[in-house]
Amino acid sequence: MNICDDEMLVLSENEKKLEQEYEAMKKSGASSEQLWSKANELHKANEACNNYASKHMSAYSS
Repeated sequence: MNICDDEMLVLSENEKKLEQEYEAMKKSGASSEQLWSKANELHKANEACNNYASKHMSAYSS
């Protein structure tokens, strides 16, 4: 089963964008503090995706 709606797509795209930014920062020699900050943003984006999917999956299975 696929969750396929605009909000989930936006959340996923944001997470991918942050992941790409994080990887680019690592390659460019960003400081640990900068990497930690970006990793924190990425973690929050991941949580938002997971929470959204979980909410919609539980509604689907009810």
